[in-house]
Amino acid sequence: MRSKRKKVILKFSIFFFNQTYWKKDDQIIDYRVAQRAFQNNMDNSLTISGTISLDTGKYTCVATNGLDEDEASAQLVVQGNKIFFNIS
Repeated sequence: MRSKRKKVILKFSIFFFNQTYWKKDDQIIDYRVAQRAFQNNMDNSLTISGTISLDTGKYTCVATNGLDEDEASAQLVVQGNKIFFNIS
């Protein structure tokens, strides 16, 4: 039996910042390597398609305007067909 993989979309509301980027486990995500991850620059969301257990980790959205920086994080846990979040 083949299990269905799920898509996860992480989105944080960000105001007054002109640049955002995402990190996984404190490392900036390289979208050339992480082919199932995509950052939407229109709403600053991160989409992970076809989640697998290797996607488990701490995801952090970092926003900056050159003078200030802010961040928000969520812990993502993928266990089989189940996905759990802990937002910090």
